[in-house]
Amino acid sequence: MPKTNDDNLVIKSVISGIFSGIVGSLVVLIYISLSKNNTSTMDMLSLIFIYTFTAMTSFTGTIVGSLMVSMPLAMIARKVYPEAFIKGSLFIVFSTLFIWLAVLAWPVIWIFGIRYSEVLLLSPYVFFSAVALTYQVYRK
Repeated sequence: MPKTNDDNLVIKSVISGIFSGIVGSLVVLIYISLSKNNTSTMDMLSLIFIYTFTAMTSFTGTIVGSLMVSMPLAMIARKVYPEAFIKGSLFIVFSTLFIWLAVLAWPVIWIFGIRYSEVLLLSPYVFFSAVALTYQVYRK
């Protein structure tokens, strides 16, 4: 019986979490900076602080999320679609987006009483994490 848990997959999940933390934080920072009209020096310093805080907290969240959600989906995709790059990639990306933004978002919205548009700010992190993990899983 083949081993289902691969230690390299854990390393790949952590790398994808770090990548998505950096890129997702940049996307959120661009969104925040485009929503402001003036760009004074104080605003730029506050944006740098916001980016640093967002990046540091997102590293933890995306690594844990990648280990909890994306890694099991990557194991399933490697078992079901071992050589099918397109099918396996689409399975990982769309399943991860569905789980994070549909299944896991509703309890958070219900418990904390926030709007779904605020939860959608997590979508860059989820998308880039799933894409980075897919690339690492199916890369030859």
